[in-house]
Amino acid sequence: MFSYLPLVLGLVALVVGAFGFHQVSSETSFTTCLYQAAQLFALNSGAIQGPVPWMLEAARWLAPIATFGAIMIAIQNLFQSFFTTIKVNFFRGHTIICGAGERGFSIATRMHRKGDKVVVIDAKKDNPNLSHLSFMGIPFFVGDGLDEAVLARAGKIHAERIIGISGSDETNLKIAGNLAGRFRGE
Repeated sequence: MFSYLPLVLGLVALVVGAFGFHQVSSETSFTTCLYQAAQLFALNSGAIQGPVPWMLEAARWLAPIATFGAIMIAIQNLFQSFFTTIKVNFFRGHTIICGAGERGFSIATRMHRKGDKVVVIDAKKDNPNLSHLSFMGIPFFVGDGLDEAVLARAGKIHAERIIGISGSDETNLKIAGNLAGRFRGE
């Protein structure tokens, strides 16, 4: 949801900074001013003699804030799966939902609102429901619901239920077949 904020702040800082540098020295070309504004992202504010225009002062603050925000989002994306795995390791009696389509997403959100612990697995990294799950605080993994490694990361060993509700009946039946083996002790 907030992943576009650093980009927007960065663009505003770039444009406002370029106009600010142009106010300082109107003889300087706009491309040079744009280059000087781009240097603000690396904390190079340029040596300005005399009063600093408000546009340049705003850009001096916005550029590092946008840079810091982008770095934080990159770190979050890099370690999200790792932290989710750690969080899920503490779950007991939770439900794993394989499939974050319309029905899977609906079930996950309803269970979460009731206070049940839910973990979602979906094969499509670009599924828009995953960002909604993340916003709601519902842990999810991108991967195949039939893959034992993915199921293990989702806490299969401590799960109370595993629901196969992917878009493929064949996959759902395979998930059910794998579960039948679990309860028979295979």
